[in-house]
Amino acid sequence: MAHEYPYLAFAFACERVLQEQDGVLSAIRIVDGLLIRKNEAKPAADASGVQGITFLIGLKSGNYKGTGKLRLTGHAPSGKALTPEQTGIDIELKGGHHGANLIINAGLPFSEEGVYWFDVCFDDRVLTRMPVSVSVFETPSTTSQPVLSKPVARRSRRKD
Repeated sequence: MAHEYPYLAFAFACERVLQEQDGVLSAIRIVDGLLIRKNEAKPAADASGVQGITFLIGLKSGNYKGTGKLRLTGHAPSGKALTPEQTGIDIELKGGHHGANLIINAGLPFSEEGVYWFDVCFDDRVLTRMPVSVSVFETPSTTSQPVLSKPVARRSRRKD
């Protein structure tokens, strides 16, 4: 019996993906959580709250031969969809050990604290769900009251 859809080899979020000239991929800083600074001088997110994140997804054909659509849909902790319904990316698979690797660079509005879920779908089938936990924390403001510090005197301990 032929498998009706490809196998999922991997799916995760990371900071970036390097692709060497020979096609080999390296995922840099694989994450399942983000810390977003609220009052940072150089914020992790831009003024609209958009945070950059990269998803790396690998499919293997198995017995599947043909073209299908891969979709990545995200949901905020409140259940709200992050992006409007997309048509997806056409993937052609030829069966056997062949496959496809997809690098999806996304700018997403992480405006809520909690766990965001990202569904990896092939045609109408959910292959997996990836969680990304978001925590927002405040850093001291640059206009806050100054902190007084005492100079530290160092003594040289010399033995004569």
